Amino acid sequence: MEIPATCTQDIVVTDDEAPVAVCQDITVQLDATGTVTINASDIDGGSTDCSSMTFQVTPSSTFDCDDIGPNTVTLFVTDANGLIGFCSAVVTVEDSIDPTIVSIPGDIAVNNDAGACGAVVSWTEPTTTDNCSSTISQTTGVANGLEFPVGLQ
Repeated sequence: MEIPATCTQDIVVTDDEAPVAVCQDITVQLDATGTVTINASDIDGGSTDCSSMTFQVTPSSTFDCDDIGPNTVTLFVTDANGLIGFCSAVVTVEDSIDPTIVSIPGDIAVNNDAGACGAVVSWTEPTTTDNCSSTISQTTGVANGLEFPVGLQ
């Protein structure tokens, strides 16, 4: 009886391909504090690899009032072997929270200035609060500190 011969062979398959990074553009809204943070999964549009992957967004994943508008970020996808793929996405930051007027001057009644058919009237300007900066501008009527004619204005 013949004895069969045996041998052992090792086969090693090496992953030498970087992940395929796929990005998608997104639009985000600032919150009441004037910030928003995204996750890498928000801009990942279906990245693939044959092993597990980790994701990182640069230069930052947190945006504030200074970032309103389009911002280009890079998504880095790293696989279990340390191979890296990357792509770029545009994160458009919007501020959709309206400012709130917190102090409005009350009604003012004054007598006309001596020898004039009106009076120079001044008041404390209104103030606002907002998650980002805000400005107040008067769009109609006589401006603060100027002469108002006699009558209801």
